[in-house]
Formats: sequence, structure tokens, C-alpha cells
Amino acid sequence: ALANLIDQKLALNNEKQLETFEKDHARLQYYNLQTSSHFFVNCLKSLYNMLGNKEYEKMQRMIIAFSNHLRYVFHDNLQLVSLESELQEVNDYYNIILLDRKSPMILNSQVDYQLNKYPVPSLLIQTFLENTVKYNKQSDNLLIFDIKINPAELEGEPVMQIHLSDNGIGYSPEVLEKLNSSENDLFAKKHVGISNLKHRIALIYKTNYQFAFYNIPSGGACVLIYLPLLEIPDE
Repeated sequence: ALANLIDQKLALNNEKQLETFEKDHARLQYYNLQTSSHFFVNCLKSLYNMLGNKEYEKMQRMIIAFSNHLRYVFHDNLQLVSLESELQEVNDYYNIILLDRKSPMILNSQVDYQLNKYPVPSLLIQTFLENTVKYNKQSDNLLIFDIKINPAELEGEPVMQIHLSDNGIGYSPEVLEKLNSSENDLFAKKHVGISNLKHRIALIYKTNYQFAFYNIPSGGACVLIYLPLLEIPDE
């Protein structure tokens, strides 16, 4: 009996150590993503060019959006934020992209604003907007990113339904297979942001969520996410 108790305690300790490692790695990977030198350098180059062209009003808009973005990403990534805050981050990131991007891009948003105060993981939407921009750089077409968020029911429980799509090149079959896998690849080298987001969601919600990745027949990547409607925190 004593040996069994010792074995159980060792197993529990190992499980706790593994969970701690996964949380620490998710945080580290998240911060590495958000301190990407490429993104920072591009923003600084854009500001330098604006200064040279005496585009002071444009500079001001870029600095405000970039400052808001930095303030948002440097917090505990396993803590939830309001949907309203996430949508504001998406808007700030979109403004940075518009000011830095040569070809135009459209952001469409249809959100049931009754959901605004409900908590969601940080970068839930921004991750996919960033992916759309990153993987469709060579396209000459007008790039469109659509956000649709509504309340829904899943297996009799109230959920938040998040539908995100673009009109870009879509996912390759290999990427789709990995993204739709139930396993979260902590050490993924492609679509790292999505891998990190899936891992964080698994740590936060355990098994109480759903993802579905697919390509739109007319062209473009799409993801459908169902998250439980957690209690709105007191302000």
C-alpha cells in the first residue's frame, strides 16, 4: 500500500511538472513570437521613411497603433482578455499593416456586441490576421479578412462562435492535416502562431472547445472556433 502511495505521488509530481513545462514553454514561445525582430524592424523602417517624407500625421498614427500593440502583447498570455480588447488589438494591428503595406487590404467585422465583455484568449483573432498578411504577400489581388462572431449553442451549451476567413491562397493539404489534428505541436516551425494559440487554448479550456480549419471552395483560408461563454469578470 505504501509503495502504491509513493508511485501515485511520483506520478502526480511528474504530471504537475509536465503541465508547468507546457505553460512555461507556451509563454516563452508566445513572447518570442511577439518580439519578432522582423516585425519590429519593418515598423522602424516605415517610421524612418515617413520621417524622411515629412509624413508626420501618418507617423503619429503608426506610433499610436504600434504602442497599443506592444502594450497588449506584453502581458501574461494565459490570462484571458475581453473580446472587446482583442478586437481593439486587431484594429491596431490592421492600422499598422495598412500604414506599412503597399497594396490595399480590407478588414470586415460582423460581431454581436453583446459578446464584447466575454473573456477570450489574447491574440485569438490577431493571430489569423497576421497569418493572412504573412502568407499572401505575393498576391496582387485585393486581400480581404472577414471576422464573424456570434453566440451559438454546441451540444446544448452556450458558446461563442468565431468564424475567420480570407480570400488568399488557403492552407496546403499538409498544413490542414496538422492544424486539424487533436495534438498540439509545441515545436512547430510553420504557422507557429496558430500552434501556440491552440496550445494555450488547450491549457485554458482543457477539452471544452472546438477548432475546424478548411479552405473556402472559391479560395481562401478559414477557421471556425467554438469557445465556452465564461463568466464575465467584475470590472
